[in-house]
Order: sequence, then structure tokens, then C-alpha cells
Amino acid sequence: MKSEQSDFFKHLFGGEKSLPKSEKKILVLSYSQISTYQQCSLKYKFQYMEKRPSKPSPHLDFGNTIHNTLKEFHQNFDLRKASPFRSNPAPKGTDASDEYWGTSNGVNLEDLLELYEKNWVAEGYESREQEEEFRREGERMLKNYYQTAIKNPNLPLYLEESFKFRIGDCEIWGKIDRIDRLPDGEWEIIDYKAGKRRIKQVGLEADLNLLEIDESFQLSLYYLGCKNKFEKVPEKVSLYYLKYNQKISAARRPEQLRDVERIVDQVASQIREKKFEPKKGPLCPWCSYKELCPAFKEALL
Repeated sequence: MKSEQSDFFKHLFGGEKSLPKSEKKILVLSYSQISTYQQCSLKYKFQYMEKRPSKPSPHLDFGNTIHNTLKEFHQNFDLRKASPFRSNPAPKGTDASDEYWGTSNGVNLEDLLELYEKNWVAEGYESREQEEEFRREGERMLKNYYQTAIKNPNLPLYLEESFKFRIGDCEIWGKIDRIDRLPDGEWEIIDYKAGKRRIKQVGLEADLNLLEIDESFQLSLYYLGCKNKFEKVPEKVSLYYLKYNQKISAARRPEQLRDVERIVDQVASQIREKKFEPKKGPLCPWCSYKELCPAFKEALL
């Protein structure tokens, strides 16, 4: 008799188009929901089951601004058709900085920055000074991004592309920031990161390294979403850290994809068993639900 696991992999790698039906009620999960449960299961309950409103966040506002700006920019402009030229003459005997670069089809840095202003979200900032600090950081990031994109343009096939597929008794859904067609015709999944890279255990900023993307559950999930929706196996998955203007890439291995099924099954099982215990961590002081959390109140005593 075939196991559910073998049916799962037959589905993923070119076999049956649907997984065996189950008598259990389908549980709908996203990467954000799974990661929230892993961070703190009580927070998951407050946010996704009881749907309690969360506090406005400058980091969330900033991330949404950057994502929406880049989506519109790539929707409106095809950088592959552009041959770079300097839109302003460089002073004699000097080399003008990269911010002077425009393109022969009229695309320039100002187009990107205008979209940035248009998409600016300003609900979660605690002060005008904080908002201006984020605004300047965003401008710096986008200028660096533009300089790289104009010199090495790829074709974005899909932007903010949604997907859903089944793993056992769960329906997994999500949205991929960007899927590119590479020069050799293969596909690349790109996930933008607008904030700092942080070590999960202690919440501190750290240098970029390949280990993070190699272990990225999120990108494995997106890989499977792309595979199931388009029947196309991406050649690589990438994290684009806009703060550093650096993209790190890796392929996916079969054991990483098996880990997706294991993690989803584990989280879904605990949710169905109503396991919602608070979990203390370095991010607790910034949690929207700390006033409701018995563990946080206990820590204050």
C-alpha cells in the first residue's frame, strides 16, 4: 500500500495532480502563519484564529512600501530593452557617479523614486523623525537597487504571484515577490528582504551567508508553490537583501523539500490539538499582544 508520503512526492515531482482526500477539515496555512506559530503559538492564536488587530509597525509599513514600489517599477518598465547612457553629462576629466545613469528608452532613477513616493505608507511610524529616517534609508536602497538592475537586467515573468497547493490535510498558500526568466531560459525565485538580516535565536543583526538561504523554509515552500502552479522546477531560489544590495542564491535539495512536509504536518497537528502556549523570546517587548500574554506579564514581576 502506498503511503501518504509517497503520494505526496509523486504529486510534487510529476505524478498525480491531486493528493488523496482526507476526512479531516482542511487547514489553510501560509508561510507567515507557520513562522508565527513557530515563533510563538499563542501569538498565532491571537493573530490568526481570534483575528485580534495588531499594532501598526514602521517595519511592516516600510516593507510594504518597498515591495509595492518594486512591483510597479518592473510592471511599467522593461529594463532589458534599455541600453545605458548618462542622462546628464559627466564633468570633464571625471567619472560621474552611477546616479546619473538613465536608459535609452526613457527609464531613469526618478521613475523609481516617484513610485516610491506614490506607494509610501505612513501609518506605523512613531514620529516624523523616525519616518524621515526610514524614508532616507529607502531612497538609498532603491538607488543601489536601480544601479544594479540597469546593468544586469533580467525578465520578471511574474510579480507578487500567488499560489496554493495541498500537503496532506493542509492547503498551503502564498505570494512570491518575483519569478525571473534567466538568460538560459531557466527560472529563478526572488524574495525581497527590506530589513536587516537577523539571527533568529537572539534577534541580532549579522553578516549575510549562504547558510540562511540554504536552510530557508520559506523559499522551499515557494519552490513547491511554483512547481505545482506552473509545472516548472526553478533552477534556483534567491534572497535579495535590499539593505546590502546583495542577492544570495541556492538550489533546492530533495531533503529540504521533505522537510517542508514534516514542518507543515508538525505545525498543523499542534494547531489541531489546540497547543497555544506562549514562548518567551527577544522580540516579546515589541509584540502587539504582550498585554494579553501571561508569560510577558510574569516576566515583569
